[in-house]
Amino acid sequence: MKQADFKGAEVARITAGSPAAAAGIKVGEHVQTVNGVLLTDYIAWLWESDGCDLSLEVVSSDAAVRTVQLRRDLHAENAAATCWGIAFDGLIYDGIHTCDNNCSFCFMRQLPPGVRPSLNLRDDDWRLSFFLGNFITLTNLTSADKQRIVAQRVSPLRVSFHASDEALREQLLGKNQARGLKNLDQLIAAGIDFHIQIVLLPGVNDGAALEQTLQYLGDPQRRDHIRSVGIVPLAFTDYAPDCLKQLLNAASCAGEQREAWSKAVIEQVQKHQFAQHEQRGMTWVYLADEFYIHANAPFPLPQFY
Repeated sequence: MKQADFKGAEVARITAGSPAAAAGIKVGEHVQTVNGVLLTDYIAWLWESDGCDLSLEVVSSDAAVRTVQLRRDLHAENAAATCWGIAFDGLIYDGIHTCDNNCSFCFMRQLPPGVRPSLNLRDDDWRLSFFLGNFITLTNLTSADKQRIVAQRVSPLRVSFHASDEALREQLLGKNQARGLKNLDQLIAAGIDFHIQIVLLPGVNDGAALEQTLQYLGDPQRRDHIRSVGIVPLAFTDYAPDCLKQLLNAASCAGEQREAWSKAVIEQVQKHQFAQHEQRGMTWVYLADEFYIHANAPFPLPQFY
């Protein structure tokens, strides 16, 4: 991104008596760089502002750019002087990274027409995964993204994983799936932690495929950096695309068949839960409420839930 094309982070609030107020920064202006680094997101702000001196490039309402020097006193009696006194509008300032996958079960593709635009935004942004707990696929990370994640220790992240078998992942995620596996292992090797989500589809990535996936994630090379694995059943609406409706019909995940399927999933996952609890004192892999509800089964004891 060229600096000339980047407006920066919009100033939403200035604290009276703060260094930002003393420097004349106004609400509605934009901070373009911090210490010479483009202010693309709030992570960049936290990383660069961890000190007592700042150099900001500020863009005024008439597009004029000026350099502002700020200094704070962490030991001042006036609390406003100990902070920078500047708050920004939102967390991402250079545009949200969107999803380039083609998941047949994507819930975003099952929304009714006419919803507000923000609901149709298919985000796949590692920064929102860190800040808001959004699940991402890791398929759109650039080398620069990975370098920042590692250098700035942006951890843990949350990943929609679904399966470890590459052919099955391509069926579920699309042609870019291999990038997700590669990036996951590279980041794990660098010490980044993850929470994993698996959307479980009857007859697709359950049974033996789920067993393979849990073994993959539980491999000693990965296990210490996989903090948890959450499994949720496929969700669908009346607005689901035809390809998903065909998948649902083939899987027959309704009525008694759904109850039997849910019971089988609970039984399969319990073995991993008990084993991990015995080894590490924690359950590690967790099932969504729907499995127990659809199976007409009691919820687990708190230590397993």
